[in-house]
Amino acid sequence: MNKFKSSSGSRLDVRPLAAAITFAVAVGGASAQAADVEVKPVAGGSFVVKDSTGANAHFVVGDDGKVTISGLPGSAALDSPVCFDAATGQLGSCSSLMGPTGATGATGPAGPTGATGATGAMGDAGAAGATGVTGATGATGPTGATGDAGPTGATGVTGPAGATGITGPMGATGTTGPVGATGSTGSTGATGATGNTGATGVTGAAGDTGPIGPTGPIGPIGPIGVTGSTGVTGATGNTGPTGANGSVGATGPTGSNGTNGSTGPTGPAGPTGPSGSGAVVKDANGVTLGTLVSFGSGPSNPNGTTTIWIYTQTKYLVGIDMAGTLVSPQSIYYINAGCTGTAYLNGAGTTGVVQHAYGKSAFWSIANKQLYVPTAASIDSFGRATSMSGVSYTTQEDTTGACAAAGGTPSTKNVFPLTPVNQTAIGLPTQVSTTQNIAVPLQFP
Repeated sequence: MNKFKSSSGSRLDVRPLAAAITFAVAVGGASAQAADVEVKPVAGGSFVVKDSTGANAHFVVGDDGKVTISGLPGSAALDSPVCFDAATGQLGSCSSLMGPTGATGATGPAGPTGATGATGAMGDAGAAGATGVTGATGATGPTGATGDAGPTGATGVTGPAGATGITGPMGATGTTGPVGATGSTGSTGATGATGNTGATGVTGAAGDTGPIGPTGPIGPIGPIGVTGSTGVTGATGNTGPTGANGSVGATGPTGSNGTNGSTGPTGPAGPTGPSGSGAVVKDANGVTLGTLVSFGSGPSNPNGTTTIWIYTQTKYLVGIDMAGTLVSPQSIYYINAGCTGTAYLNGAGTTGVVQHAYGKSAFWSIANKQLYVPTAASIDSFGRATSMSGVSYTTQEDTTGACAAAGGTPSTKNVFPLTPVNQTAIGLPTQVSTTQNIAVPLQFP
């Protein structure tokens, strides 16, 4: 039997169940009695609540104030935590510290139903516990004075937000709809008018004259004709006075001419001299691009020697950067915004004064990745492209391909109207890609 001492100094004789009730009343502070009930173990001892067998301690309050409830680790989970005041140790609800309940996550798919477990054997009925002895009713203590109301506790900090629920599985992808029927082929457009025939190109320089063949052998000399016989000398007269000169004997007949020798055979013809031509430029695949005309702006400007100018086999003049890109030496103007629509080449020169350019020049637009040549209607009988003015273009592309709004007064500028073409039309191989026109490295003689 346990002995406890009340705050009035009297000894209490209580059994374990009664002691637990007494402790609960003391802790809860909700007692019909006015006086406090104190439990004072001996020095170094503890206040212990055990089970009916006395072997297991359910509730222990040590002399150092530490409280142990051995049944908590194995108890069933409940829905509300218990907190204590850091200053007084008073127990209470944690609802002020709990954050709002997080949104309920999407319900995951139901797992497969597990196999039904075997039915366990029924356990024996436990023996009925003995009825505890009813404890003696304690004396009613004096009514305690009403205590002052304590200060209102500070509002607890808001608890962290509940974790977001697990996202449900993604729905299955819908089936791809059937491919629409192929539209009918549009009618073939009318054939464009045939362009004017280009002016005849410059004739190449004449080749060197081949060496003269060797002279044939001289024919044999014919036989010498027979010399005519000498006439008889007259007898010498007696010495006396000089007689008259005797008459000259007749001249013998002239011998006949010998026959001419036969003509010697004709000597073999000398080798043909080389054809006149400039240096030929080929692409990386050995395809001839044309005749080399010049390197950019010449050796006096090293920055200009990376561009070469060639005269193609179809007599077009075109500039090629050694990286394989065609070039345009002047800005290109366009009727529409964004460097689109009809294109014109900057004619430079004095405003209002007609300018001319070689009618078979080719120019590359970096912005549109398009090759242009002067429009056939602008080429005169001399093979020259003739400039025009009065064109109100709206945008312009510089030599780097940058597109911007037109500057100055467009309608006063000299321009050459352009027509788009492909590379094969000017005698070059098919374009390598949208960013490279010619296969490189270029090959020179």
